[in-house]
Amino acid sequence: MADKIGDNARELLDAVGTLVWSIDPRHDRFDDVLTQLKNFAQEMFSAKDISYEFGIQEEINKLHLPLDARKNLLLIFKEAVNNIVKHAKCQNVKVSLRIADGFFAVQISDDGIGISEEINRNGHGIINMRSRALAMGGRFEVSPDPGGGTLVSLYIPLSKLT
Repeated sequence: MADKIGDNARELLDAVGTLVWSIDPRHDRFDDVLTQLKNFAQEMFSAKDISYEFGIQEEINKLHLPLDARKNLLLIFKEAVNNIVKHAKCQNVKVSLRIADGFFAVQISDDGIGISEEINRNGHGIINMRSRALAMGGRFEVSPDPGGGTLVSLYIPLSKLT
């Protein structure tokens, strides 16, 4: 029980720290957000000896992220990474950030055990990520990765990032 309380307290402190960072107007450049994403991935994946790679399309560095988009992107990414670390039992993760068909697309795939339909439908983290995506006018999907494991996808219309 004490471990659970400690985990919850750490997650709450991390969420508050993310919110405080995300509302600072000095961080509206995408490269600032990208640094946050990479640092969080490094910390989480290294702790579990999970190999990871980032594929970043150069054009995304020109994006301007309004406060709400910055906050929601960070929280969605952190939740997805936390879920991978806690549940995927994977060895490798690929993160892709790109612009495609009028959307800023973020995809995170792992080579783990996959996700059950029950968890996909009922997990609070997934519900929260989906709500955050909708708040940005975007969409969020979790599906089996064709190569095995799980694929998490976030699509934000570029029109919402100006």
